[in-house]
Amino acid sequence: MAYDFPRRTFEPDASDLDAKACKTTTTPEQAAEALRQFVAQSRRQFETDPAWVAARADAQAMGLKPEKVREFKRRHRLPLDQRLSPDACALLLQEIEADQRTAKGKQLARAHALELIAQRATPEAAAAVAAVLPCGAAGPWVSGYEAEAYLLNRVQALTGKRYATAGAACRKAAALAPAAASAAEALKAGRFDRFRRDLFWGVILRLDQLQGPPPADWEAFYSWCQLRAYEGHHTGPSLGDLLAGRVSSGDARGLLQLPKSGPLDPAAIRSAYRAHARHHHPDAGGDRHRFERLSEARDRLLLEVA
Repeated sequence: MAYDFPRRTFEPDASDLDAKACKTTTTPEQAAEALRQFVAQSRRQFETDPAWVAARADAQAMGLKPEKVREFKRRHRLPLDQRLSPDACALLLQEIEADQRTAKGKQLARAHALELIAQRATPEAAAAVAAVLPCGAAGPWVSGYEAEAYLLNRVQALTGKRYATAGAACRKAAALAPAAASAAEALKAGRFDRFRRDLFWGVILRLDQLQGPPPADWEAFYSWCQLRAYEGHHTGPSLGDLLAGRVSSGDARGLLQLPKSGPLDPAAIRSAYRAHARHHHPDAGGDRHRFERLSEARDRLLLEVA
């Protein structure tokens, strides 16, 4: 049986019509005037806000910016709408002076390090470093994450700026040690370009700390260039893994209880998977989500060694 429901029509009320009319009839001059009124109202609120009134008064008395005073109050959990006591003013000035001394000391240390690097990063020294860099799976294995962390940390220490990618950090390293650029170009031929490039520039930017020529033995080389301090940095997930919801290489090794670093072979990966999947299989009363993660970990690691 079919029902014939009456059709309902909706008519906008007067307020809707007025709002639509305002939207369609607003001129650029009216919009500019509304913006001026908004800015003026915000300025009046800023000028009358007790917290900013107190901060401006303290800042004017000490020759500082109001933002600096508010930051100090928040850090020490002081009332924002009250003036600073004489002791608090003295502490703020002491902190500023200490920060300035620290910043000046860091600047001098960076300048001294860069001067030593410029002296020691000769074409001959850079070629010696490039000649002993491990290629492929030969020698003790180090992941690309470790080499990248090694490079990024040193560039940040020398420049005070954190670079988001290893490529940008390498370009900055080349600007800091231009005499090593020719040796870096020679590393581009080969399968493991990025790993060797990051490791090369990380070593070059530590020549102010390293003594003597680079050892030819790879294990001794890693100790000489202080790379072992970055073991474990490769275990973190990459940005691509996080965005895609995939298990990272480091997490995959952890799930299967495989070594955190070093080469793996397919037989070891499959054996570790079987040992854990046996206990977590849903048919045996295990957790389905855990079992799926183990399968993802196996597939991820097999892709790396294939």
